[in-house]
Amino acid sequence: MTGPLFQAHHLSRGFRLPGGRRLMAVDDVSFRLHQGETLALVGESGSGKTTLGRMVVGLTAPQSGSLTFAGSAIRAPRREVQMVFQDSAAALNPRHSIGESVMVPLVWALGLRRPAAEAQARALLDRVGLAADHFFARLPHELSGGQRQRVGIARALAPNPSVLVADEPVSALDVSVRAQILLLFRELRDERGLAALFITHDLGVVRSVAQRVLVLYRGQVVEQGPVAAVMDRPRHPYSQALRAATPVPNPDRQRPPVPRPPDLGDLPGCAFRARCPGAHAACAVPPTLRAVGGDHDVACHLAA
Repeated sequence: MTGPLFQAHHLSRGFRLPGGRRLMAVDDVSFRLHQGETLALVGESGSGKTTLGRMVVGLTAPQSGSLTFAGSAIRAPRREVQMVFQDSAAALNPRHSIGESVMVPLVWALGLRRPAAEAQARALLDRVGLAADHFFARLPHELSGGQRQRVGIARALAPNPSVLVADEPVSALDVSVRAQILLLFRELRDERGLAALFITHDLGVVRSVAQRVLVLYRGQVVEQGPVAAVMDRPRHPYSQALRAATPVPNPDRQRPPVPRPPDLGDLPGCAFRARCPGAHAACAVPPTLRAVGGDHDVACHLAA
């Protein structure tokens, strides 16, 4: 298809906090995914990334907004949209073997009989680098974190999805295993033509997996565009702070001071106003996303 395969339209979701206050975890977020494209969703912890990902796969209902797949509205979880979870141990039933965990969606989502489901589950495990003859009957606690994440990928691929949401899939892994999982992710995306939403707080992995990036701050999109444009020349002060805080192999480099954490009682206007070193009177008015070149959009009054 020539248009977007998947679209999110003005998604919002809030949660009530102690004391009666309400936190907007996701606030009027829109994006699109084309077949074979990966969109990186970045932001610090608490920015709303996981809530947005759960809305995409139907695990959390939006309070407003809508989702479409192949031009049709999505009103319930669909086989075509699957998720790889951050916590690979919690995502797997500890009493089910690895093979059984991968077989479940084959039986329930695709309606395969057990012999066919087992054969396909074995093929999937082999494809993600886990020899089925060795791992099929093992339990999750017998596997390493990287091996469990491979199981999670195999299980997400079992229903033959068109859209894959990967929620911090490598954050708990060491560097060498992380590189292996990222390579596997890219290979499977290209083989299957998957559209993917890759959620991460680590800007170091964005270039290796994504074509476009969306920066989320306190539930709002503050910047979005091609990876090269956003990573090489971020226009929003928050995006600039994220890039500046990314570790680099240079012990002599002076790290910038980290802005203080947000306060739910911050002043109205721009969500980043209380932490922005360049904030001024105009920032009391909430900015809107505007184009600053090509497909590059920024929500900042000061962005050139």
